[in-house]
Amino acid sequence: MRKIILLFLFQFLFIPCFGQVVINEIMYNPSGADNGHEWIEIYNKGTTEVNISRWKFYEDDTNHKLNLTQGSWIISARGYAVIADDADQFLLDYSDYNGTLFDSSFSLHNTGETIAIKEGSSGPIVDSVTYNESNGWKEAKDGNSLQRINPSQNLSNNSTNWIAFPPSPGKRNFYNTTYFEIFDISFPEQNFVNNIIKFNLTILNRGIKNGTRNVSFTINTSSTIYSNTTQVYMNETSLKTILFNWTPNLTGNYTICSEANNTLCKKFVVLPLQNASISLNIAKENKKIIFYTNISNASCTIDYNISISDFIIDSGRIEKESFKNATLDIGFGKFKVCANMTVHNFNDINSSDNLICKNITITPDNKRYRIRVWIDKEKYELNDTIKWIVQLFLPENENNSGNLTLKLGKNRKSGSGFNYFNTLYENNSFNISENGTTIFGNFTIPENYIEGIYKIRAKFKYGLDYLDSSDNGIFWLNGLKDLGDLNFSLIGKIPEEAKFGEFLSIPLIINSNNENGEIKLKAGINKYLNEDKTKYPYISLPISLNLERGKTYYLVLPLLIDPNCNNKYKNGKYRAVLYIDKYINKTHYKRLNRTPIFNLSISGKTGNLCQYISRSSSRTKFEEQLEILEIEILNKTKKAARNQEFTTAIKLKNKANKKITFEIYSYAYNGKECITGSWTANKEKVSLNKGEERIINLTNKIKKDAKPGEYIFRIRAKINHKTFDLTDKIRVIKEIVENKTEERTIIAKENPELKIWNDTKLRINLSNCSNCRMIIVGPNTTIITNRKYRVFEDFGKYEIFVIKDKLILNRTYIWSKEQNFSKNLEESNKITGSFMKVKQKNLFDKFVSSLKNFISSLVNLMEKSIK
Repeated sequence: MRKIILLFLFQFLFIPCFGQVVINEIMYNPSGADNGHEWIEIYNKGTTEVNISRWKFYEDDTNHKLNLTQGSWIISARGYAVIADDADQFLLDYSDYNGTLFDSSFSLHNTGETIAIKEGSSGPIVDSVTYNESNGWKEAKDGNSLQRINPSQNLSNNSTNWIAFPPSPGKRNFYNTTYFEIFDISFPEQNFVNNIIKFNLTILNRGIKNGTRNVSFTINTSSTIYSNTTQVYMNETSLKTILFNWTPNLTGNYTICSEANNTLCKKFVVLPLQNASISLNIAKENKKIIFYTNISNASCTIDYNISISDFIIDSGRIEKESFKNATLDIGFGKFKVCANMTVHNFNDINSSDNLICKNITITPDNKRYRIRVWIDKEKYELNDTIKWIVQLFLPENENNSGNLTLKLGKNRKSGSGFNYFNTLYENNSFNISENGTTIFGNFTIPENYIEGIYKIRAKFKYGLDYLDSSDNGIFWLNGLKDLGDLNFSLIGKIPEEAKFGEFLSIPLIINSNNENGEIKLKAGINKYLNEDKTKYPYISLPISLNLERGKTYYLVLPLLIDPNCNNKYKNGKYRAVLYIDKYINKTHYKRLNRTPIFNLSISGKTGNLCQYISRSSSRTKFEEQLEILEIEILNKTKKAARNQEFTTAIKLKNKANKKITFEIYSYAYNGKECITGSWTANKEKVSLNKGEERIINLTNKIKKDAKPGEYIFRIRAKINHKTFDLTDKIRVIKEIVENKTEERTIIAKENPELKIWNDTKLRINLSNCSNCRMIIVGPNTTIITNRKYRVFEDFGKYEIFVIKDKLILNRTYIWSKEQNFSKNLEESNKITGSFMKVKQKNLFDKFVSSLKNFISSLVNLMEKSIK
């Protein structure tokens, strides 16, 4: 803090006398050591000369004496002089400087300070500058000096009037005059006949904005033997280097000159080649590959390639003017190393050994990372074929047998690791030889892969330990644009409260983004929020959806809440969760998403469901007979109309000590007459692991010509050729349900009208809607009809959907015994989207039968919308 205060004090104390000499350039932070290499330049901007023999250089609270080293105490008009910390060292640093030079003793601060030139120790200040890197001043480092742009004295302490640029002691500063300057010409110290000489021409743009100039360069002996002119474009405040090559065919002395606004010339010598026999060797040293020659001062170029079989894994060029040796660290592996040497400064009289190949094995040091994966490129396109190589070395315990897998993964968006999703190679009895083993393969990139960083990882498991390929086998895929992960959102209003046994509809919008193919969606209630440990009414109806990448889908997901007839669930707040799974094949899937979607207060019961949900009276006997399988009927259809489908949900549990496989089916009959088609029409084969539970659905359809009355309904299981039955009763009523294919012609205005009322019956009428279908989901049945429907005694909640190419009306009606009321929950003609085929699994509620028919009907009626 004290130094900063002093800087500001000096800035106000040293109010310069208006003179014609100014501090023009400050070298306070040269490359390398500062001591002895610092200097300032002063400039006489006036039109008359100035005698400075009595002047002092003020720095660090000290008036430093000036000692004339070369030149005169008189600075001419528009003239320059340099005050150096060490004049002798300055002349070594700037050997072409021939102007006025003063020696002094000072040390400039790199972070900033106040400096001045004064007329004697107590005389007036001629000019002062307070530079400060933390106060908006340009930072002069890397060999640059701080240079004044405008010589006007009232701008000495204006940070915008200074710029950091390559030093120019005794010359015009960067902005004093704008022009292109040939700043330097560089080339090797030794140059030989018939060898390429590389020239670097450095051009300095001194203030020309977006300038273009012609730059010429020539090479001369007694006459010009080479000349060229090129047009150079440069931005303001920049340096540019032009590289050009020239091959001399004669020895001798040469001069190269380049011209822009100035001309710069340098001399060089082309030497003859001496005869020598130079040989190249390849060896292994300290886990590295080493190339070396028998003559240490040979100027050589070595082109090398490293391969495994015919697979080149690395190649490059090594150039050295004095080639004693060169090392290459490529890591561990079994390689074939080939190199071709070109000698520049000798006439190699024996070039037969300049091309050499050797087999080199470098063993790994790491205990675990003893596998390497190589691929043929660093970047691929879709449908490209990746060629890969894997090399393995024995573990330290020399256990050579195990399981080798090679997997492809994509970099996680978080940047931490890879998600491995594709197995490229697997061998459960892979053996590693004593000297290492190499395997080859290839993989064609599918056309649906997303752009990003990928990795091929090899892993060798032996016993409880493993070897890993670490961070190799990484590449970039220029694939499909990354649209992000699948996401979804709720649309419409979701109820905050519900009862056990209630059916909810969850409207969703699904954005497929990168995802493509079949997914399974289901909603479940999986957490009781008031207490950590309790049973959850995990009830759901899964829906399968075939996704196309980059598409949006609208759908309604059913959610069934367990009726809680045995009071195993508590009243309170629960959390509803959406599960989205990706099908890998017919039996395997991976979870894409598991997201809480809303909280729901559940209390009370619907009141009229539990009377239909009970276990069969013969269940206990059945369990006693079977002893290995527990069966529970979750819903039971007490009555059905003729030509009606109904579904029975059954919970199965394997109570045996091993896996069991059995057949199960259901039918309704009287005597020898089966009224649900054939006796085994809905037969399913089920396998359960030890302790596994599963819910299955058995769907039956009453024949259209069945006589009304009571029938026996039977569920039959067959295990090891033994038959066990569960039986109950079902009543067939005289009403006939229409076939789904039956059509009626309705002539009406296209202004659909849906009326619902009740007196002794529940009446549902649809009018003014040609080619429409009504899907009615009730407590015990699902009906598809064209115009109207009557319900005689089934009280409860009814969902009515009107379909015409798409869903155009949806109403909910609750028919209660105690009171008659209706409530429109939703009416819309704007619902659009895709309804996909439904796969039903894991159902706990008796509404399963109704919803299966409901969703299936929607699928059939909305195929056009799907396409």
